[in-house]
Amino acid sequence: MTTITLAQLTNCLKELDIAENIQTEILKTLSTSSNEKNKKTESPKIPIPFCGHIEKTWCCGVRKNHRLYTQCSKAPVDGGDYCKVCKKQAENRANGKPKFGTIMDRLNQWDDKKLSYQPEGEKVEVPYHTVMSKMSIDKDMANRETNRLGWGDIPEIHFTAKKKGRGRPKKHKTKIEVSDSDEEETPKKRGRKKKVKMNVDEMDDATLLSLLLE
Repeated sequence: MTTITLAQLTNCLKELDIAENIQTEILKTLSTSSNEKNKKTESPKIPIPFCGHIEKTWCCGVRKNHRLYTQCSKAPVDGGDYCKVCKKQAENRANGKPKFGTIMDRLNQWDDKKLSYQPEGEKVEVPYHTVMSKMSIDKDMANRETNRLGWGDIPEIHFTAKKKGRGRPKKHKTKIEVSDSDEEETPKKRGRKKKVKMNVDEMDDATLLSLLLE
């Protein structure tokens, strides 16, 4: 496809002998269209979760962003897909992608009923409610920002707090069963053995002598 500059287009219009006022209108329309096409969408003023929307003028990489894993809002460099930072990450990784994945990876795994995006070697995404609590952001404020960007309201799942178990986990007691033996052992009594009382008068001389020698 051949491209021409506005100056070249102006010369062409003059050679075609088009009225000056019409030339001005054509050039104005083309200039406005070109500026709108190249205009980068403004970044959110507060952290916003990924809502399934991709901005075409932003970098195609994913940023951690308080573990919300959202699209990188920087402009791509050299007419490519990534900004300078994401491009360097992609070049240094075996899979050729930025550290937290691409925005298409994010979109393919996105579900407005379940938060499950988890880049390799990273923790799974957190509900937006977690970030809201830490940064004092309320629901109305967040939805105003997404609507300003043209994304609509944030899915309700992001406003639900993650459930946590209370206290320590219960310990499971293991019951050990002992098989019955053929003979039951008689429990031993504690303490010293009782001394047997002997009647010395009834003993003969040999018995008395043996007791004295013990």
